[in-house]
Amino acid sequence: MSKQHEVIDFHDKTEWPDIDLVFTGCRMSKDGYAFDIVDFPNRRIDRWYAPLLRNQDWPKQIKDVMYPERFPLGYDDPEKYCLDHYLTPHTVHLCPQGKLFATFGVSESGFGIVIVDTNTGETGFIGSEEMPSKLFVSTGDFDPGYTSFLFAKWPMSNSPRDREKTVPNSIEIKSLDISTYEEKHLYTATEELVDGRPVGVGLPRSLHQSTMSADGRYIVCAPYDGVQEVPVNEDDLNGEVLDDAKPIYNHRMVLEYIVTIDLETSKHWLTKIPVPVPAHIEFDLDDPHVFYASAHNIAGLSVGTVLEGTATLFKLKIKDGDTKIVGSYTDERLYRITQHSLYNFEGTNFIVLTCVPNRLVIIYADTMELFRDVELFRTEPIILEDGRTISPESQFSVYSVNPSSDGRYVVLENASDFIAYDMKEDRVLDVRLNRAIPAGYGGRGHTRTAGQ
Repeated sequence: MSKQHEVIDFHDKTEWPDIDLVFTGCRMSKDGYAFDIVDFPNRRIDRWYAPLLRNQDWPKQIKDVMYPERFPLGYDDPEKYCLDHYLTPHTVHLCPQGKLFATFGVSESGFGIVIVDTNTGETGFIGSEEMPSKLFVSTGDFDPGYTSFLFAKWPMSNSPRDREKTVPNSIEIKSLDISTYEEKHLYTATEELVDGRPVGVGLPRSLHQSTMSADGRYIVCAPYDGVQEVPVNEDDLNGEVLDDAKPIYNHRMVLEYIVTIDLETSKHWLTKIPVPVPAHIEFDLDDPHVFYASAHNIAGLSVGTVLEGTATLFKLKIKDGDTKIVGSYTDERLYRITQHSLYNFEGTNFIVLTCVPNRLVIIYADTMELFRDVELFRTEPIILEDGRTISPESQFSVYSVNPSSDGRYVVLENASDFIAYDMKEDRVLDVRLNRAIPAGYGGRGHTRTAGQ
C-alpha cells in the first residue's frame, strides 16, 4: 500500500518544558484509521493512515455465531454493530523498531491486528484464516526483548450465552515476530466440559488485555464482558409503559476471573475479582510477580455507559502457582477508572489513574494509599440513582494518562487537547496542545506509551 504520513508540529514549541515521552493514539473515520505518535522530545505528531478493515463475512458471522437471536445494545444492523464494536481501534502499540501494532474492540474484541511500518510506510493485517473468524484481544504487549508482539485469540463460540455448550471455550496465546510477522504458539487454555457445562470455573468469554511480566515468565489476561445488557421482558414490567426518556437498566453485572499463565510450568489458573470489569492490567515496575488490575464497575447499555458504583484498583501477587489479591484502593468518588499507569518519580513508584468527571488520582504502588487527589476542573459531583447512573460526558474529562520517563510529568488527553500535570510543582501546566484530529475523524480507545 502507498505511504500515507503527515507531520504536525506542536503549535508553540517554546511553551512546553522538556518532557521525555512518546505515546500513541487512535483515530477513526468512516473510511479509515489514523494512528498518532505524539513525540514530545521532537515537538511533533506523526500521523499514519491505514484503510478501514472490511470483510463482508464478519457481520454475518457475528450474527450467526454470537448473536443469533438479538443484537445487544439496541442494535438491529449487523454491519453497524460490527463497525462500532469490532472494527474500532482500541490501542496502538509502538515498538523501538518503529512498527505500530493496532488492536481493536469497544464492548467487544477485534478480528486481528493492523501493522504499520513507519520506516517504509507499508501497512498490513494479521487476522484469522479459520471460519468463522477468531477474535483477537483489544490490548497486547511486547516481549521483554522487543523481538515479538504478544496477543491472544479465541473462537467466537467462547460464549456463556450458549445454554448447552458443545464446544469448550479456549484461549490461545500467540506471539508475532516483529521482523518477519511469523506467528508462534505460546500456550492454549481450554475448558473441560461435562454434560454441556464447564468443569469448575469456565474461561472468560473474551479478553480485553494480555500482558507479559518483565522476566517473560508470566502472561496475565484480563476479561471484559462489555455487553452487560439483556433483553427487556415485557412480563417483568408489571404493566409499566416503557418511556423512551427513562432508561431501563435491564442488565447483568457479573464478577470475572483474571487468567494467569506460567510459561515455565505450562499451567494456568484463574483469580476471581470482587468488583466487575477488571479490564486493564499493568505489571509492577520492580517485581515481575506483582501486577495491578483496574476493576471499572461499569456496564455498556444502549443508553450509554452506566456507572454501577465506585471502581477499585487491585494489587495482585503471583506465588506458588496461585495469584492472590494483596492490596487495593478505592474511595467514595472513584468512578470509572479507564486507564492506569505505573511510573517512578524521585525514587518512589506511583500509580496514576483518571476518574470521571474531573479527577486525577495518584497512589503509592507500595502501600496502595492515596498520594494526591487532583481536581482538573470544576463540575457537579456524580450522584447515583438507584445505585447507578449514566457516566457524564465533558469535553474536559481525561481518559488517558502517560507519565514521562523521569516521572515528573503526566500527560493527559481530553476531547480537544493534551495537557500535562507537573508532579514536582503539583499543578496542571497552563500550556495546551491541540490533538489536531482531522475532519471526519474521532478519537478512539486509549493512548499507549511507546514500548508498551
